Amino acid sequence: MKQKLSKIFTRNRLGTAVLLLWVPLVVYPITMFTASHVLTLPVPKDQYKLRDAMRALNPDSKDWTAVHTLMSGCNCSSDVGKHLLKRGRSAEFSSETVLLIDAEEAEAKVFEERGFQTKRLKGQELVEIFGLEAAPSMLILNPSREVAYLGGYYARSARTEALDLKVIADLKRDGQTKALPLFGCAVGERLQSAIDPSKLKYSEPEGKR
Repeated sequence: MKQKLSKIFTRNRLGTAVLLLWVPLVVYPITMFTASHVLTLPVPKDQYKLRDAMRALNPDSKDWTAVHTLMSGCNCSSDVGKHLLKRGRSAEFSSETVLLIDAEEAEAKVFEERGFQTKRLKGQELVEIFGLEAAPSMLILNPSREVAYLGGYYARSARTEALDLKVIADLKRDGQTKALPLFGCAVGERLQSAIDPSKLKYSEPEGKR
């Protein structure tokens, strides 16, 4: 009887140990792959650097302009990209530029056919030139060439209706609007390492972020 009980306790301890090892091995990767789509990502601290880089994209513009940042392989960016392609360039802006991170030339041409200007960049270039570390993101310059909006497209982490046109309507009517949170993917080595030190998410091939 004692031997039977001993075997049962041994099996229970072994089962508990396996469970304790299995849970973090499963939960941690899932957390890494979903965290940036639930948690808000940071905005640039150096607003002047961002403003000057945006101005350089359309140096002669004296009207409302928008810059959209999309990252290849990021599901949230893919959703925003589909939304932009469906509506095409909006008449609310004198120009709309799409910054395409790690994208192929063919992808840029698709946006250009819908009336957007495009610029292809590497992730680290986006960080160094604009100070941006998150995609997708939307930036709007007002006619005074100041940053009027820097934020995301959605009110909640669930990717429902993109609110970009509501944002510009609010800006034109009220002169300001509350920035929507940035949900999406980290861009650049610093933030990617901070979010995913084990490189589970950001070592994935494109299309799986």
